[in-house]
Amino acid sequence: MDVAIFDSRKVKVSVFDFPSPDRPTLDAVMQKNGALAGVNGGYFHADYRPVGLVIADGKTVHEFEKAKLLSGVMVMEPDRFRILRSAEFDPKRKTIAALQAGPFLVDDGKSVEGLNDVRRAKRTLVATDGRHRHALIITGSLTLKETADILAQLQPLPEMKVTRALNLDGGSSTGIWVARPGTAPYQRAEWNAVRNFVGLVKR
Repeated sequence: MDVAIFDSRKVKVSVFDFPSPDRPTLDAVMQKNGALAGVNGGYFHADYRPVGLVIADGKTVHEFEKAKLLSGVMVMEPDRFRILRSAEFDPKRKTIAALQAGPFLVDDGKSVEGLNDVRRAKRTLVATDGRHRHALIITGSLTLKETADILAQLQPLPEMKVTRALNLDGGSSTGIWVARPGTAPYQRAEWNAVRNFVGLVKR
């Protein structure tokens, strides 16, 4: 498990979206935007059309969708970052960045019931303590249930207690990048091109 923990009072979450067929790598995008850290983003179709809500730089790139898989939304508002159930999302609120994804893994500090416990894959997810501390995370090959149980039952992040966690795109899309002042960035590169990325940028 690779983790980038951040304080949303000091850092804002950005979504970098690329509709053009010439799609850059996670490394190139994070370096170009002076990011502190980043991961791959949300789901997309085979032709790279986004799946679910995508808001980047305050503009809606793709509309909200109703689907069983898309059970949550990560939302960056001017004053806070939140992980919401899809039904909790209010389109009238000012939103700087958002990605709709799923499934929801942890809610109220507990593993969500009914998660798949058979299929293993690399995972990308975002987690929160419900206040100011949040995390971008990638894992090795785990089932969704294993991932949720690790976060909820073991609470592996020493600087925060996970109260909510949302699964993003994973598998061959999984990647993480973290800046390291004075030396080369730490990264685990995605295998394939992706539609968008989630990055952490200083306020």
